[in-house]
Amino acid sequence: LGSDYKGEIKKAMLRQVMYWAKKLKKKTV
Repeated sequence: LGSDYKGEIKKAMLRQVMYWAKKLKKKTV
């Protein structure tokens, strides 16, 4: 459970980072 849980958190964080990166790109460009 532990390692699986960490993997899910990493996935969620990565998704959020990509989402914010897209938003920031649209704002700056």
